[in-house]
Amino acid sequence: MKTLKQTFENLKNLMDKYSLYQTTDEVGVALKELSNLIDEVEKRMECVRNTNKDIRGMLSIYENELSNDDSEILQRSVNDIGIALDLSDNEPISENWCGLFEEPKKEPIIGISVDDVVVIAMALLLNPSIAEIKEVMANYNSVAENEPTTPWELIVEDLLYKFISLEEI
Repeated sequence: MKTLKQTFENLKNLMDKYSLYQTTDEVGVALKELSNLIDEVEKRMECVRNTNKDIRGMLSIYENELSNDDSEILQRSVNDIGIALDLSDNEPISENWCGLFEEPKKEPIIGISVDDVVVIAMALLLNPSIAEIKEVMANYNSVAENEPTTPWELIVEDLLYKFISLEEI
């Protein structure tokens, strides 16, 4: 399971590898404080996991005394707590639980010109025909809408490789 501490240690090891801080400088002190806070948060998360197990156990004991709706709500809540605590489960983010997670920002789609396509083609040592350039331009917007975080240059590059016949390369 992915943990905060593990991710933090990976970052710290990378910073150590390139000697980006000393344990006594401001960054080292801040990293130590962050490490302590992560330790505390992970202990609190373990408390919640244990409490969740206790609730699950109590729910199974008193399930017959609860209405079906109450039982279902409690069961779903217990399951949701487990999902929320599992950092490798992306559901709370992808489903934007409680409205706490922002949607990824989409880059505005910029129009491309023939010059843009030709510049990218030249950088790739490609010599597209006019028809191939038109194909790239005709397909650019639909690809850019489906891949909003991909830089426009990479989209053009992929489209060039897609539409230029292999014999020309």
